[in-house]
Amino acid sequence: VQISLVITDFSASAPSFTQNVRVDFVNQTYGTVGSNPYPVQPLSGNPGYQTGYPVLAGYTVNTFTPDQGSKTAIQRLTSGIPLPVGSVDGTCSAASLSPLRFGVNTTSSCNVKMTLADLQSYCKPSNQTFFISTVLGSFLSNLQQGNVSVGVWGNSNWTNPNNNSAWIQAAWNGGGSAASYNSATQTCTNAIIGISFQIQTGVAFAANNLQSKVLYISACYYVGTWTFPLTSNSSSARSFVLTSVVNFTALQQSATYNNLKPTPPLALPLSPQIFYPFVTSAVAPLPSPALPILFIALITGTVLLHLF
Repeated sequence: VQISLVITDFSASAPSFTQNVRVDFVNQTYGTVGSNPYPVQPLSGNPGYQTGYPVLAGYTVNTFTPDQGSKTAIQRLTSGIPLPVGSVDGTCSAASLSPLRFGVNTTSSCNVKMTLADLQSYCKPSNQTFFISTVLGSFLSNLQQGNVSVGVWGNSNWTNPNNNSAWIQAAWNGGGSAASYNSATQTCTNAIIGISFQIQTGVAFAANNLQSKVLYISACYYVGTWTFPLTSNSSSARSFVLTSVVNFTALQQSATYNNLKPTPPLALPLSPQIFYPFVTSAVAPLPSPALPILFIALITGTVLLHLF
């Protein structure tokens, strides 16, 4: 926070003067540690996720130095989990990616071009992952190896990857190994035509303010059918759609009222004896033994005064 004051002169004879206040918010992309700059990594909530913000993700990395020993941390994916989207001309590119955003069900796509011979070759099991691997690169390989960690909260700490309440591992469910080509219809069925993410979310209760979090995330190949038109020139490249699907499922939760403190009373409870003798069920209190003794003492004192 930086505050600047502007000093000026005004006349005491002036009937009034105008005072201006200006507030500017600046998006800082770099911070400093000593004299070393480092990129500022924005959060997606505090602590719960805000809808529409990127889901935090990264790779678990281990380093070792003789002076500090072994350390484990999250190598953050700056934009979160990448999804293929079309470039300016709609084609798929490793440089044209969009982040997976919390709470937003998404279907995005881009185009790949193939001739008939390319489609026949792509339909072979050994070539099925060519396009999705080309676009997603190392993210897909890390996902398949179980090396992608996802932030449970919108402010999960990168330096504490072993905290299961802050980070979970993205599950890979594979799929897409039964592609087959039909030469009569020029169709490749059960082909890998994209990637699909399934995410389960929940809420935590803090001061009656719901905080959203990620409970589980899994990914698999998106499978479908690609057909080369029979009327098209087999040597001319045609466009095929590579699709990314994201589905969020919110786990229905409610507050456990047995675990909540009861609302304090507006007034302190009063003893029923305060209403005696107006309560019919009340029983008259037993006479106090101190009253007769006090009465006898007063009589004795009066008699003694008269005698003397």
